[in-house]
Amino acid sequence: MYYNLWNIKKNLLAQFVDDRFAVLVQRVTSVMAIADELKNKGMIHNEKYSEIRAEQTSQGKMRKLFEALNAGGDRVKKDFYYALRNHEPYLFRELGEHFFFTFSCSFLMLKSQ
Repeated sequence: MYYNLWNIKKNLLAQFVDDRFAVLVQRVTSVMAIADELKNKGMIHNEKYSEIRAEQTSQGKMRKLFEALNAGGDRVKKDFYYALRNHEPYLFRELGEHFFFTFSCSFLMLKSQ
């Protein structure tokens, strides 16, 4: 049976972001660096970027950023995942330990079918 591994990976990365919404809102500090990266890739529209920038707290900025992520779907969440890895490596590593194990097990199960 053939599986499109790219779509599986994209969906798992989006799931990583969705499952950690509350923690990300509370702990991400480099919100504007991540938003800048996504905007430069055309993943966030100017209006939403302005809304993110206008928020006073990093938590408010993250909530606005999540609105953009949800509007953009799995593709934008995938790019957020990689931006988070680049800009918040310690937080990313802390949040990702269990995820990487789960992803590896899922991949091996699909490969064996």
